[in-house]
Amino acid sequence: MAKYLTWSAALAAALFLLAVNDPANAQAAAAWKAGKVYVPAALASNNADCESEIGGKCDGLIKPGKHPVVLFMHGCGGPRSPRTFMGFGAIIVAPNSVAAGAACKPDAAYMMKQVSDRQGHVAYAAAQLKAASWADPAKLVLAGYSNGAQTAATYPGDEFKARVIVAWTCNNPRAAAQNGMKGSGPALAVLGTADDYYQKIGISGDCGSALANRAGSRSILIKGGTHEILDHAETRGAVSAFMPGVLK
Repeated sequence: MAKYLTWSAALAAALFLLAVNDPANAQAAAAWKAGKVYVPAALASNNADCESEIGGKCDGLIKPGKHPVVLFMHGCGGPRSPRTFMGFGAIIVAPNSVAAGAACKPDAAYMMKQVSDRQGHVAYAAAQLKAASWADPAKLVLAGYSNGAQTAATYPGDEFKARVIVAWTCNNPRAAAQNGMKGSGPALAVLGTADDYYQKIGISGDCGSALANRAGSRSILIKGGTHEILDHAETRGAVSAFMPGVLK
């Protein structure tokens, strides 16, 4: 028995070292550590909105119980306030992929590798949320903007109840495997008809066909909307109509 326990302990230690030294896992952990958490007043013990680093002061202010969580993936421009997703009684967690070494280039082929790397950040974050005492694993929503939206749309896991895709077309002509919408559950996709970013790199279309047979889903096109639609009034309106239903 002693030999067995010793061998088990050695195996566990070896697996731990492999995980720590794995570059992809290390990058995902770094993105998580450098990220932010936003706790609404309704879910805070001091009845005040709170923003801090993940694992910081806000974590300690979350009221007891399991709460809905929105995992927000930023675009190539780096972290920005996910205010479009605030006000729905959910905690928002936003990893920082830029701080973890991720970089974007305006090239459709490069985006394929970038998105693949960031899917690892999503998987890592999902695992952390499942282990968090304050997160309801049955009410996780995956949301993203631009490159983060592509990451959210093509993430293959089923940990999330719903997805919100802002400023992504669901089409990459150089990476067919990353087209469409993966995972399960309803999804909301919002895109500007005059999205200059994708036009420059030869990406067109929208998520309409990808969501056609996905119950409870909507694909919305903002007439004249450019790539900068995260805080657009029509985007906020679409999110406001979608979120309450998936968080209840």
